[in-house]
Amino acid sequence: MKIKKTHTTQNLENHYVVTGLFGDDRDFGVYKAPRLSGVECLFFSNSDVIGEYAYAQGWRFIKTFHPVLTNDYLESSLQSKWVKYLQFLNESPIIEEFLELPKSVLYFDHKFNVTSEHVSNILKRSTDASLLIRKTPIAKKSVNVEIDAALPYERYARHMEPTKAFINNRLAQGDKIDVTICNTGLIHYRNLEVSRDLADRVYNTCQSLKQPECQIVWAMHAQAFDDKIDVIDWNDPLVGDIEWQNPNVYSANGVLTVAPRRREPGHGIVVGGFHRSGTSSVAGMLHNSGISAGIDLMKGTESNTKGFFESWGLVNMHDRLMNAKGVDWATSLEHKAPLSESDLTELRAYFNQRAEHSDGAWCMKDPRIGRYLFEWMRVAPEFKVLVLYRSPNASALSLQKRSLREFVRTRGTLELPKRFYEDPDLALRLWVEHNEAYIKLCQAYPEDCMVIGHAAIINGFDVLQAVSVKFGVDTPTQSGKDFLDSSLLSQPRPIYVVSADVRDRAIAVWDALCGMDVSLQNPSAAPQSIEDQLILDIDGKFARAELLEVFAKAALKELEERHNVAQERHNVAQEALNKLKAAHQSQKNEIVTLKKQIQDVRHEYTTSTSWRISAPIRIGGRLVRQLRKRP
Repeated sequence: MKIKKTHTTQNLENHYVVTGLFGDDRDFGVYKAPRLSGVECLFFSNSDVIGEYAYAQGWRFIKTFHPVLTNDYLESSLQSKWVKYLQFLNESPIIEEFLELPKSVLYFDHKFNVTSEHVSNILKRSTDASLLIRKTPIAKKSVNVEIDAALPYERYARHMEPTKAFINNRLAQGDKIDVTICNTGLIHYRNLEVSRDLADRVYNTCQSLKQPECQIVWAMHAQAFDDKIDVIDWNDPLVGDIEWQNPNVYSANGVLTVAPRRREPGHGIVVGGFHRSGTSSVAGMLHNSGISAGIDLMKGTESNTKGFFESWGLVNMHDRLMNAKGVDWATSLEHKAPLSESDLTELRAYFNQRAEHSDGAWCMKDPRIGRYLFEWMRVAPEFKVLVLYRSPNASALSLQKRSLREFVRTRGTLELPKRFYEDPDLALRLWVEHNEAYIKLCQAYPEDCMVIGHAAIINGFDVLQAVSVKFGVDTPTQSGKDFLDSSLLSQPRPIYVVSADVRDRAIAVWDALCGMDVSLQNPSAAPQSIEDQLILDIDGKFARAELLEVFAKAALKELEERHNVAQERHNVAQEALNKLKAAHQSQKNEIVTLKKQIQDVRHEYTTSTSWRISAPIRIGGRLVRQLRKRP
């Protein structure tokens, strides 16, 4: 499509509103152009199909000089920076043939439904700043927080190491790591002479690093322009009511479909927490109070007699995604296994399936979710997360016992439980890593997360009431309150820790969780220090001895169980044998009785004086004797 150069008849100040969408073989949405007198609405793309729909929505479509159509999200995302950071203004053929140099440029991502009223208000905003930009929806105060939020996305994680090297270089030059993160989805370049300098720096860095996560790059370069940037809140009245992520969606073949409906918050609750941290008991509470955990639930075992309340569909999906990337639930989170876009689609499909088949609120629980927290929040931002934690010594020891029992039961043939036998610190290290991830999630989504300690729940803290107040979800019944059986819990005791680093991290994580715990709002409820529960053992002698003790107890319990099984089988066999003996004796008694009856009848016949009786008997006797004489 060739666009000829035109001019508005009433050119007020010659402003541009620009957006774009790059790539192919994907669904896309196009909002109506926010047409306004004196404003050119430009839509850039390298796809004619997308361009035609943009044109139909009132945009001027300009096909870019990026002819390669790709379904690689990293490449298409990098292509979009060409528009976001005003590189089209450096292309003289575009300026000379289609456009004039504008006074200012308002850019926004295509997923934002910016209206002409929004555009008018932004242009009329009185400020001396050269740029206007919004903060992120959830306040982020550090580049590290943005990095953590980006890592779950494969296209961002792919080149994160060189990105970190760039950040370290900037820090060496005096830049700061703790700065306000801005959302680059909407930027008003008011003073082009100044703002294009920043835009060029961000664009060139993104391209050289092959890093489409431009908010990280912006945070570093923008520090040199602090006094020239007008940073407003996400919900600033100027732009706070801009709708997003909900345009009509057209597939790449041009078929109009309906975009997924955004559900009200609170419909889905993640019961989160590390293994052996009380998640099953709380999920059981919610499930028995009408907040369904699903229908295909994992049954109880010896280590969790009342049930896990984990959906087999969810567990199997997590295991399959992890196994495809060479990890499992006991693999360190430091071993990254980012999900692909198709994997994320599968997560969303599970969310949709659960939501569509649930009347009201529902919950899901699987400790494996700790690896994919931010991925789940990306595909299902409606989620609320209830974070449960237990003391590191209690959780680690319980997990170690369960794993060593499995190791003994399978006679060391399974590789996964064997790791807990070979590494005394593994259970504690995993506790640290998973809870560090939950802390980061709570920092990134403070309004959507709530932390409660398992000890408080055992002591009667009303979880259902807390869920109702924090997440706005009322439980249909209160019957789940009686679900928790504290008698099933083992008593925690101190454990030995080989690594000083793991111990220090565990203490720091415990303190951070306690600081977030809503059940500890009252200072009198402050938890005891955990330091004396984690005894440092650098040589590993006591840790190994403790591990062998746990192993020996597991082996002894396994032998006792096998003995009990053998004894039970013996008892069953003995009972069956006794029944056979009894039946045999009964048959012998019947034979004796029959013999006695025969003898009585014979005696009666042989002693009778009647020839009619004795004669046939004598004849029969002779016949029998003759038959016996025959060979």
